[in-house]
Amino acid sequence: MAENPLVFIVDDEPLVPLALKPLLNRLGFSVCGTATNEREALLGIAETRPDCVVVDLRLFEGNGIALISELRRIDEVWPRCVVLTGHVDLVLRRLAQSIGADHFVIKGTEPLLLVEVLREVTSAGFERPPCDERVTREEMEVFYQLPTLGGPNVDPTLLKSLMKKLKATSVHQLKVAATYLQTENSSVSTIGF
Repeated sequence: MAENPLVFIVDDEPLVPLALKPLLNRLGFSVCGTATNEREALLGIAETRPDCVVVDLRLFEGNGIALISELRRIDEVWPRCVVLTGHVDLVLRRLAQSIGADHFVIKGTEPLLLVEVLREVTSAGFERPPCDERVTREEMEVFYQLPTLGGPNVDPTLLKSLMKKLKATSVHQLKVAATYLQTENSSVSTIGF
């Protein structure tokens, strides 16, 4: 990694990059770009080739899960991905990790915790965390359909597999997580799936 690792910030809340950029730049990182949605992020990341992407789960248009999945799909050497979110949900955390997130930080925690995490994931010796089982494209389609179709209308085998991988105790738990990722401006994100 570069001496000053390049960081790209994806968050629909404008104050987040506004606050993080000077802090990260002062502490040895170089913020090379920001975006508020998946499409802007993909274009910016392709242009700047950052070492690490800090991404919120829920975006104005789309979501961070689909963005990470798309980064993994289009490039074998995708950047490190740190999820920075205000939503504490174990199902979403497991989902993010299963599609390639390297770390998960809750908004509102001490900002220096994020700096420590970024130093860790951009260090030369960092190895991506192991993932027990990756969520498949078909399982993601089931996940995104849950808020509109409901549990009984989806393939029960895929639903059972998804629940097992994400350690969800009920279909309702999956529905809540899937509903959270939806925004007013995009009913279902399909980038990367």
